[in-house]
Amino acid sequence: MALRSFFSSLTITICIDRARIAPSDFHLFFKLNESLVGKRSGSNEELVNAVTTWLNELAAEEYDTGILKLVDRYDKCLSAG
Repeated sequence: MALRSFFSSLTITICIDRARIAPSDFHLFFKLNESLVGKRSGSNEELVNAVTTWLNELAAEEYDTGILKLVDRYDKCLSAG
């Protein structure tokens, strides 16, 4: 229940029905699973902290990737004239 309330506080809707989850969202579950494999948490709070850390790192990583793609797109636009 702690995770449910945590995600609710972030205004993230948790879908109980797997059919309602968009296929494009499934890649996040695999990445999250990879980051948590082999780790044990003693409480829900530790798990929430681990997921929060992972989400923050993912956000920074995606931002960096987006900026690098933006530079390439600007170069293509400027080269095309």
